[in-house]
Amino acid sequence: MNLPPTLARIVCICLLTHATVFRCNAQTVPTQLLPEQTTRILDQHCAGCHNSEVKEGNLDLASLSKKPLTQDSLATWIKLHDRVASGEMPPAEEPRLKEDALNKLLASTSEQIVAFEQVKLAQSGRAVKRRLNRYEFENAIRDLLGLPYLRVKDGLPEDQIANGYNKTGEALDVSHVQLSRYLRVSENALRAAIVTQTEKPEPFRHRYYAWDQLKFTRGNGPPIRKTYPIQGNEIRADLNVRPLGKPGKFIRPLPGKFSDPARRDEEAVVTVMSTYEHVEIQFDQFRAPVSGRYRLKFAGYTVWMATDFSE
Repeated sequence: MNLPPTLARIVCICLLTHATVFRCNAQTVPTQLLPEQTTRILDQHCAGCHNSEVKEGNLDLASLSKKPLTQDSLATWIKLHDRVASGEMPPAEEPRLKEDALNKLLASTSEQIVAFEQVKLAQSGRAVKRRLNRYEFENAIRDLLGLPYLRVKDGLPEDQIANGYNKTGEALDVSHVQLSRYLRVSENALRAAIVTQTEKPEPFRHRYYAWDQLKFTRGNGPPIRKTYPIQGNEIRADLNVRPLGKPGKFIRPLPGKFSDPARRDEEAVVTVMSTYEHVEIQFDQFRAPVSGRYRLKFAGYTVWMATDFSE
């Protein structure tokens, strides 16, 4: 897939590079044997006392040196390395190792020990590094672009959960679908951040009345599910009737066309609320002409409804 190097993709890749480490397949523990030269040094200077027959200190280096390093033999090899490095072995009464042979023995055993421990650590001894989850990615984009109100997480796939959390590396893998979504939301974020005109728009005020909002004036269902147009404290029952011949999911006409200009500010819509019913306020007549920050004010108050919803 050939993608042009747009600014959005550069931003997204930078964020992913900073925050993400792709998980690789678990490495196998190294199984190679010690170099033949190292084995020869052990045979010449150590195996005379540490073999299957004498086994000085309960150590059989003659056999051990011909086997790959394992978890069971790791402590033995560490002890061997440290004692040779400190000059404790070979003992004082035995011939000393030449400097070249000593350095080769220490280097090869150290290399085997370090390689073994690194693989074991990568497999089980450290938490898996992870990418940003979608909440963190949204916060990073907001900080980067200076848009505290920007919402991008809803455009990203849900993060998986491991052990009850969506921040653990085991759950936060990366697929081509996720990467595609990251690129898309980054493009959208940049469009929101880039100014599309050189002059600041003129501020404006506009009033939206409840009687003009389609989703405020639904007329379906039983009385406890309806909304009720009112003027002042008077219920306009005449505007709350579903016309004949309009069964099913018909939504009555907006009552705003029956509005009295002299009483326009008294018009409201009552929504019946209970412990069951959830209320979602939607002024569906509002449309933002340009991207920006808007100050919205809502006016509302509470009333008690009669049990028959008549007053």
